[in-house]
Amino acid sequence: MKANQRNRKAFSLVEVAIAIAVAAFCLVTLVALFPTGNAENRDSLRRTIAASLATAVVSDLQIVTNASSSSSPIYGISVPSAGGVNSMTAPAQTLYAGIDGTTNTSPTAAGVVYRISVGFSPPASASRAATTARVLITWPAAAGGAATAWPTTYDGSFETQTAINCN
Repeated sequence: MKANQRNRKAFSLVEVAIAIAVAAFCLVTLVALFPTGNAENRDSLRRTIAASLATAVVSDLQIVTNASSSSSPIYGISVPSAGGVNSMTAPAQTLYAGIDGTTNTSPTAAGVVYRISVGFSPPASASRAATTARVLITWPAAAGGAATAWPTTYDGSFETQTAINCN
């Protein structure tokens, strides 16, 4: 009877091979997720910066009132008065910005990543109605065609609308 019983104190070669195969499969699966995770992280960062830029532009536009200048103080965006041209079909102004928020007028300038397109829908007359502003931020900056049209092709975008009380 003692001859049939084995005193086992270690793993067999088959058990070790199976354990290594399972560990290798898990590691390969995890490594395959890294490129996807990096791409999602990059896209999330771009969306966050675009949202910050949109907030800065909207805040800048909110400063414009009837008593002050008709252009925003930081970005110099011209806000139409009541009865002005509706620029919701084409942007009134297009700026280009880097990830640090500095703006430029050229999409090919060094460090430029974002295109900021701003359009307005002013009230028809000098009534107490607000001017609607559309802010569309797209990336990359050079995508989307001419600065006189709303971009149609881009990798990512962030859009917001706001009402400006400047009448």
